[in-house]
Amino acid sequence: MTLPHDTVDLKMIYETMQHLAGKLETKLKREHVASYELVVMIRYHDWKTVTRHKSTMQPLRSWQEILNLAFSVFQANWSGEAVRLLGITLASFQAISESTKQLDLFSYQNDIQTEELVDLIDRINDQFGENTLLPATRLLNKKHSESPDSGC
Repeated sequence: MTLPHDTVDLKMIYETMQHLAGKLETKLKREHVASYELVVMIRYHDWKTVTRHKSTMQPLRSWQEILNLAFSVFQANWSGEAVRLLGITLASFQAISESTKQLDLFSYQNDIQTEELVDLIDRINDQFGENTLLPATRLLNKKHSESPDSGC
């Protein structure tokens, strides 16, 4: 995604990555797959491009998981120069029915509750249309990006 102007503003970079992660989550759900590899691309104001890959043992399915990993890869590789373009790509796909997640002894109960909630949200969105239910943070970011004084 090409940014409207070169920026070093971490808030704008984070919000852009959040938007990209949301789009990727939608594609993953549509295809009923999970990803085990993430690629982050940073293009600077002078067109120098940095691309970094990160493989995971845990499947990437939600926008939060994608965003957290992508932003950490970005922060580890950002030179501090003005950014012109950001990209997140997923690879190494596996069908949801075949993907597995290593549960943590101390947080597996949370994973079980989250999985049930994610499945319910998916069923509602399938029945009533994509984006019927969204996390509030995605709605707020969408509202800000559509406001007339946002400059976008």
